[in-house]
Amino acid sequence: LADALGAVCVEALPPPAREERAPGRAALLLLDRSAAAQAADPMSLASRVRAPVSVASRLGHVLAADTLEQAAAVRGRLLPHQSVVLPSGLWLGPDWMRWPAAENNPAEGVLDRQREIDALGEQLARLEREVAAHEERRTELQRSERRQQASGEELLRRRAQAAERRAAGWELLQQLDHRQEAVDRERETLRRLTAERDQQAAAEPSAPDADAALEAERARLHARPASPSTTTC
Repeated sequence: LADALGAVCVEALPPPAREERAPGRAALLLLDRSAAAQAADPMSLASRVRAPVSVASRLGHVLAADTLEQAAAVRGRLLPHQSVVLPSGLWLGPDWMRWPAAENNPAEGVLDRQREIDALGEQLARLEREVAAHEERRTELQRSERRQQASGEELLRRRAQAAERRAAGWELLQQLDHRQEAVDRERETLRRLTAERDQQAAAEPSAPDADAALEAERARLHARPASPSTTTC
């Protein structure tokens, strides 16, 4: 089936121009895309192959078995043009048997290479998904780092504002202390002046007492007898 994997699908098969290919050219298989699809035996290999063209004419006579016992049972009923193949590559006909090349044989089959290519494709797709996930995670980390940086800058700004407010508060407290000291000095001065005034008021007689004393002194003077006057002739 190696040449079938590299077949070229055409709309119609051209008439052969010659029997042989040019020297050095690889084998070429053309498949007619316009050929009518044929129903395939459910047990045939054709029913297990997905292709853009009908493969019943090439694979419809090849039956597929899952186990060696099943293949041995089918082999006894094979027609001359039929055969049965196992997943391991063992291929049985009515009167022939074919083993695939060993795994360590450098001449691997195309199917093995195709399976390896498929496995590598799956591995590549998985790695691409992992790379995309890592890229997304890296982008998210960068966004988180930018948010943290912005938060840090905001925190520093708030700390600076708090420091400015504390400095203004200390300055205001100092001003209040100075004002309190001035008020205390003014109170002390007022208390001292009040005390001095009270002392002075206590030492001096009041106006009514002074007037009474003056009247008493006048009355005493008027009441004194006049002294004899001396007359001369």
